Amino acid sequence: MPPPEIAAADLGDSPSASAIVGGTVSGNHLLHINCYSRTKEELPTGQYIKSRPFGVGGSSWFLSYYPNGYKSEAAEFVSIFLYLYQGVAEPVKARVRCDVIVSKELRTEETKPQFPLVVVPPSNLHQNFGELLASEEGADVTFLVAGETLKAHKCVLAARSTVFKAEVFGAMKESTDGAVIRIDDMDAQVFRALLGFLYTDTLPESLNTKEKEGAAIAEHLLVAADRYNLERLKLICEEKLCSHIDTDSAAIILTLAEQHQCHALKEACFRMRDFCKPTAGFGYQKFIKRAWLEESERLKDDCFTIRCDAILTNELRAEERRPAFPFVVVPPLNLHKNFGDLLVSEEGVDVTFVVVGETFRAHRCILAARSPVFKAEVLGTMKESTSGAVIRVDDMDAQVFRALLHFVYTDALPDFQDMKKQDEAAMAQHLLVAADRNGMERLKLICEDRLCGCIDKASAATILALSDQHHCQGLKEACFRVPELPIGSECCNDD
Repeated sequence: MPPPEIAAADLGDSPSASAIVGGTVSGNHLLHINCYSRTKEELPTGQYIKSRPFGVGGSSWFLSYYPNGYKSEAAEFVSIFLYLYQGVAEPVKARVRCDVIVSKELRTEETKPQFPLVVVPPSNLHQNFGELLASEEGADVTFLVAGETLKAHKCVLAARSTVFKAEVFGAMKESTDGAVIRIDDMDAQVFRALLGFLYTDTLPESLNTKEKEGAAIAEHLLVAADRYNLERLKLICEEKLCSHIDTDSAAIILTLAEQHQCHALKEACFRMRDFCKPTAGFGYQKFIKRAWLEESERLKDDCFTIRCDAILTNELRAEERRPAFPFVVVPPLNLHKNFGDLLVSEEGVDVTFVVVGETFRAHRCILAARSPVFKAEVLGTMKESTSGAVIRVDDMDAQVFRALLHFVYTDALPDFQDMKKQDEAAMAQHLLVAADRNGMERLKLICEDRLCGCIDKASAATILALSDQHHCQGLKEACFRVPELPIGSECCNDD
């Protein structure tokens, strides 16, 4: 399961507080099981998936879901257990009830949108660059890691890491040009995960699904992230390790935290002195029979939800109030920003375009990752005609080409705030043509979506012709609905 997003907090200046507590404290947690059949197939009896930690009564808890039962005697059942994660130093008494929730029936209503729906898919920048890494096309640097050869692209490495940038473009460049870079102090699996993060801003799914192996890789990746100045990766690893500390691993992780200045991780290790390691949980070995679940209405679209209610009882006592575990703030994805900065800097550029007299410089591998047409032009069958040459583009305005390049590198359009609505609509039309020409479907849909909100009676005929030429069905439908719009409508979308 992906790690939960945790709100920011300043650990250094957090106020102290205490309270007299006692009696009973209750809480509940919903565990959503998606892809039930897959969990049943992949996890044998005795193996489980942990929920993310959640708080009840000032303590952290988690649920363990066993799709094929806790042990052989319960192999025909789903088992569910509530475990104390961290937060108290003394035994806790608890009453636990777990239920499978029946979702309320949903009803559908036909609604007619003002404009035809143009579905713009989410950003695929990470997917494009992940495919580039896997294909190795245009790779211009080779690493030998513990005997295994891994290929990459210098401009991607430089965009994502200042250390790699110095190594492939800066003062250290001469020692790496045309040579194999040897890395003998890192496992190949770790370096492969590091490269994957550089290209996609994400980590392998195994770090979430394989608990012990994932924690071990996270330790090594944290070291690599610190070495290559990848702050976001370092924080992701730190956050993951915060949730894997127990009495067996606390000393090792504390040493790691001190060596690499991970303050939140260090704080999490110190708090282990106040926690008791759970040896038993509360729950049900025979929670629900799988055959009954699979025939019931509680399993819908291969998904179901378990609700766990817990009531804790304890003695009256004074306790310090503080978060159950330290907060690690992982910043949002920054792949688009890194590549946008690379475009602006022009470092490592290897292809030049002249567009109506204006010169633009770019990187072949990035163009190839984002457009099949650019890929053929700079890496494929058309490469010979462009190698070492200037590519002339005479049928596109320079401002449009600049916006196209910006989208190639960032998966977003530049800010058109200073443009008049009419000029913005014209830009969207030209970009739609460019997107269709270069096989960039997402950009084409974004332009189509914007134009749907800019149609009036004066522009409908022009936009209709454009939609016919470039097979934009949603935009075409919007043109036919023009009579339904208020005359003189000015409603360009900014989304």
